[in-house]
Amino acid sequence: MGLFTEKEKEHLQRQPLGRLATSGKTGMPHVVPTGFHLDPETESIKIGGHAYRDQDRLYIRHLRVNPKPRSSSTISSQIRHGHPAV
Repeated sequence: MGLFTEKEKEHLQRQPLGRLATSGKTGMPHVVPTGFHLDPETESIKIGGHAYRDQDRLYIRHLRVNPKPRSSSTISSQIRHGHPAV
């Protein structure tokens, strides 16, 4: 078995949006909505996308300048027709 169950993979592939939290040198959190993609071969979640290429994103700067970079991400279920997506 891999990192995710088949049900979890299906859920991740249906969700269009996640949230990424980072903190800079001061420790102040910065939370942003992000697109993401589940790579089925490596079972890794890739945050951002080609639309962000060559842009100076604050969350990337936080990860570069913080001597002990920390981040957290969450993927929310979308409510459809009054029922959770899972």
